Amino acid sequence: KVDATKDGDLAKKFKVEGYPTIFFFSKGSSEPRQYKGARKADAMRSWIDAQLGPAVTDLTTKAEIDKFIARDDKMLVVGYFLDDSSSDLAIAAFTGAAEKP
Repeated sequence: KVDATKDGDLAKKFKVEGYPTIFFFSKGSSEPRQYKGARKADAMRSWIDAQLGPAVTDLTTKAEIDKFIARDDKMLVVGYFLDDSSSDLAIAAFTGAAEKP
């Protein structure tokens, strides 16, 4: 938590122009993602929850897929893999890429 009225240099560095301004810093990244959604607590909370959630989600049923697609996320990348050990390296690569900041 930063009070930009007291830490003007930091506010200037990140070009804070209004309040509240929310940035999310991923572990290992110096570049934050900025929240640009609705100024409502529920919308902000939902966005923060999405940032904190897993980078990869296994979806195994049509209902899970439908629910996942209906979310408000701006980006969705889908990987289809065989359900056997031949996909282990591909799944590891996909997961590794998804978890990078």
